[in-house]
Amino acid sequence: MGSDQNIYHQLSTRECLDLLESHHFGRIALVDDGRPLIFPVNYAVSGETIVFRTDTGTKFAAAVLAPVAFEIDGTDEATQTGWSVVVHGTGREITWDPATHARQMRELDVQPWVPGERVRWVEIVAEEVTGRRIQGRKPFETMYNNW
Repeated sequence: MGSDQNIYHQLSTRECLDLLESHHFGRIALVDDGRPLIFPVNYAVSGETIVFRTDTGTKFAAAVLAPVAFEIDGTDEATQTGWSVVVHGTGREITWDPATHARQMRELDVQPWVPGERVRWVEIVAEEVTGRRIQGRKPFETMYNNW
């Protein structure tokens, strides 16, 4: 079975943003000391901006003021279907206005799964948002029943 039995289609920017807004777990890809790294993060979306919380460390240091990629996806192995959204941008630390800090945090509502304070906030302002969806091959039984 070749890849010609799969049907790909590009997602519109709006479809990508809708998927980003309806999920809260993704992966950030960055480069640290010449090595590509990928970290899982819980996130929120504000417009075309991805926001996540982290501690000071490798993820924070390598993401701030550097090019990054952010990805979410969904798959169904049984039907060989799925989708993927990738955001390219630059990471920036969010510096909060003390007068509105609590309100902004509540609005973004980023809830890390890993325990700890996660006091650093990072945003990725989208420079490019792309996505695609794949419709899988027909199930094995359906293909041979049609012969």
